[in-house]
Parts: sequence; structure tokens; C-alpha cells
Amino acid sequence: MSKSRCVALLIDTSMSWGIRIIKGVNQFAHASGDWLIHVEPRGRYERLHVPAGWTGDGIIARINWKTLADEINASGLPAVNVSWYPFAGPRIA
Repeated sequence: MSKSRCVALLIDTSMSWGIRIIKGVNQFAHASGDWLIHVEPRGRYERLHVPAGWTGDGIIARINWKTLADEINASGLPAVNVSWYPFAGPRIA
């Protein structure tokens, strides 16, 4: 049996845009196979962070400030940015 993929979604959950992204990732995960998704409720103006001790397989994030980009880069995990903000840098797709 294959190991589940663990993916953190660092996306604002208070607005419909973020909820739609999370629903889309959930639909993909369900259709693709065995994924475990980590989501924490966050408001529009609350800062998102890589969960302390996160050892998952990757991160999907709305990177809207430099500190979050730095945290994701420091994790060394594969990551995808779903934001238009320029903070992600060249390492994060």
C-alpha cells in the first residue's frame, strides 16, 4: 500500500476565493488518490505560517508576504504559490 501524500494548504479560509481554491484542491486530491490535507481556519488579515514541525510532502499557499515565502523556502519542501504577489521568488512554482 502506498504512503498518503501530506499537503499543507496555507490559504485564507474567510473569503470565497480561498474556499474555492481549497475545494478545488480537495476535488483533485479525492480524484487522484490518497492525500491527507492540512488546513487551518484563518481570517483575511491573519498571517499564515508553515505549521510548526511540518514534515509533510508539500505546501500549497497563497504567499502574500515575504516572511511566509521565507518559511516555505526554509522548509525545503516542494511548494506552489496560488497568489499573484511577487514574494515567492524563483524556488516556489
